[in-house]
Parts: sequence; C-alpha cells; structure tokens
Amino acid sequence: MHDSEKNSAMPAAMDREIRRRMQGIEHEEQVRVLYACESGSRSWGWASADSDYDVRFIYVHPRDEYITLFPKRDVIERAMVSIEAQADCSGRMAPLPTDPPRLGGTSLDIHGWDLRKALVLLHKSNPQLIEWLYSPIVYLEQAWAVEQIRELAPSLFSPKAGAHHYARMARSNYNKVLQAPTMRIKTCLHALRSALAGLWIVRHQEPPPVRMDELMNGLDASDSRISEAIQALLTGKRAGVDDEVKPNMAVLRFLEDSIAQVEQAASGVECRSAHVKGDERQLDELFRAMLHEMWK
Repeated sequence: MHDSEKNSAMPAAMDREIRRRMQGIEHEEQVRVLYACESGSRSWGWASADSDYDVRFIYVHPRDEYITLFPKRDVIERAMVSIEAQADCSGRMAPLPTDPPRLGGTSLDIHGWDLRKALVLLHKSNPQLIEWLYSPIVYLEQAWAVEQIRELAPSLFSPKAGAHHYARMARSNYNKVLQAPTMRIKTCLHALRSALAGLWIVRHQEPPPVRMDELMNGLDASDSRISEAIQALLTGKRAGVDDEVKPNMAVLRFLEDSIAQVEQAASGVECRSAHVKGDERQLDELFRAMLHEMWK
C-alpha cells in the first residue's frame, strides 16, 4: 500500500492508527486495500475534536476468489474499534467487544466494499461511493487505480439518481427539524448539506463537492443571509456544540424551497441508461487490470 499525501488536519497518531488497521485487515482477510478515505462529518468539514472517524475503503481479493461457486461476502466491517487494542502474537487484531469502548469521546468505524461491488455501484451512479472517491481526506490509495476510477465517475454519474438521493436525504432530515419545537444543529446541517448537494446537481449536472464550504459556493449572492446562518451552525458544530436551538425561519424557508426545487427538477432530468454496453466493457476491463496489477 502507498500512503496518501499527508492529511494536514488529521492528528498524526490517528492517521497512523487507521493505516495500521488497514494493514491488519489485509492480513486477517487476505485482501489488498486499494483505497481508504474518511467519510461523514470530517470529510464534510464540520467535525469537532471528538467527532467519530468514519473510515471507508475499497479492497481486492486474490484473483481465484472471484472464480468460485461460493462467493465471499463483499463487505468488510470493523465497527467502533478501540485505538488501544493491540495485535496479538499472531499478528491478528484483538476480537471486537460487543459494546466497544469509545476513543476518548470518539469512535473509529471502518467499513469497506469489495472492488467488484464498488465498480457495479459506480455503474449505477451510487452517490455514497462517489462521495468516497472525492473525499478530501485520503488515508491510503493505489493512485494508478483510483485515478482511473475517478476519471470514469463523471461519465457514469446520473444527475437524476443523484438529485433524487439528496432530495430524499434533505427531506428526511428537514421533517425531523419540523417535528420538534427545537432543532439539533447536526440534523439541520445534514438537511442543508443534502439540499445544497441536490441544488448543485440540478444546476451543474455533475457530482457535487464533498465539503460543505464548497457546496456553499454554489449559493447565489442574494443568499447572503442563508450563508451567514449556515456559517453560524458550522461554527457551533466545529466547537463541539450540538444543542437544541430555536429554528431559524430563513433557514427553514430555504430548505423548503430548495428541496422542492430539487424534487421538481429531478423528475424532469433525463436519466442516464443503467445498462450501457460500452460502460460495462470498460468496467470489466478495468476490474481485470486491477486484479492483475494488485496480485501479480
């Protein structure tokens, strides 16, 4: 595995620990990690010091494992592992407890997909996978391989599927905000980020940026009040505040209007065909090439 460029905002000890755990997974599962990144609040840009670490990765089995009547599970999970846990004398990581301890107020959640699963989901324009690929925090990557996947992602992206996804996410969190007399900052930010991502897709017909501050660049100059309100929420969340606060009426109106706009636009956006033979051949060739390179 090759280390990514240094994540300047990431504590060095945690960066090393995450890479160590990736090596442990390679040893335990007999796989090779192609890519590992941060997902969630830390990649979105509103994490506080005690926010959880949500590590997401793509891995590859040996070639023969893909030629079998009994395929292995295509997901690897290490939920909320303890940073203090040490490998035993065999090199295996200690078993995870049923209710794992917190890491000084944070948890480390690790979740990975097999390369074949990831490429199939890329073909379906899976928004979650696309966010992984463009995460601003990368722990490990085989750059020669990941860059090829990133190059394919825009051509496989479906604005219709993406807009519908973020509209659903925004509507779900917005409804939670409306159902209570006060709102959690985190819930409101989730609604806002999804709404902004949906607006970005509608306006640009491309995958949205991952970071919240980049999504906010898509706001109109006339939305200065909304920008200020969002910045206030971000400042509070980054400081570790997630209090119940009184709903900001300007924010609520923005959410209602923007979600409705995305929902309406998504219904009229042309959907990229889910089955394009050229795409399938290209992904098959990429899959075989990566298997060969990773296990030669």
